[in-house]
Amino acid sequence: MKEHLKKKIEATEINVLRRAGRTSKLEKIRDDIIKEQLGIKETIIDCIEKKPLVWYRHVQRDGRKEWIHGIRKYMSERNLTAENCINSKTWQLRIGERHTIGPAGSRLIFIRAGNADPKRASATTFAKCIFMILDILCKEDPNSTIAGISLITDFQDMSYGYITQMTPSFLKKMATSLLAAYPVRIKSVYFINAPLAFIAVYHVMKLLLSEKLKQRIHFYNKLDYCYNDIPRLVLPKEYGGEQASCDEISDELKLKLESYRNWLLDDEQFRSNDTKKYKTSKNRKH
Repeated sequence: MKEHLKKKIEATEINVLRRAGRTSKLEKIRDDIIKEQLGIKETIIDCIEKKPLVWYRHVQRDGRKEWIHGIRKYMSERNLTAENCINSKTWQLRIGERHTIGPAGSRLIFIRAGNADPKRASATTFAKCIFMILDILCKEDPNSTIAGISLITDFQDMSYGYITQMTPSFLKKMATSLLAAYPVRIKSVYFINAPLAFIAVYHVMKLLLSEKLKQRIHFYNKLDYCYNDIPRLVLPKEYGGEQASCDEISDELKLKLESYRNWLLDDEQFRSNDTKKYKTSKNRKH
């Protein structure tokens, strides 16, 4: 700290202490006596100078590797890189912003369509898997209904057979189920490597979406571009993230679904009967 700042802080501090002790400068009482009368043992300057020393002790005690790992974690949560240090405005803006995806934010559902065969697993099967995951998520994690969910779909190497199955009717049913049938909020939707055919279908379907949801849907041609919105902390290893590999996550999810097999089969028996819904006649007079 520069000397002129220290003098300003000390002058302000003693001015406040004189007012607290109801003493005037005309009484010519020394500063140390005023501090002794008020029981002040440390000045503001002392507290300021002690903070870096406490921080230095923590770094030396915990070890440099653990400290660096913690710093990288916090930077990943705020989408900061070492290059951002050059621009002070960018750094100051982002250190106060944390990503809302992960354990403390919205729950993440990652979909990879590249290894799927449309003849063995149709788009309807994909939809059922998503809904089963949502069922289990709502059962095990009630807070997910408040935090919301984020969907990431990677279309890399996806068979064009799925594009023909993604009809406007199918997409409308999916949107209705996610937005109206489930007690969850769609916080964000990310499409990576989306083919032109899917983008064309989306432009037709977005006419049925609300403006709020449209702003939460993002398209990325390259994986590197998505890091601005999705922290590496929540991504699998294959996507440059810090989580387990996609195969490990898939095996864990498969075991989870199999453990809920009987519960999901029982739940499938419950259906809605649209014929019993109350219908208001169009010609009814009020």
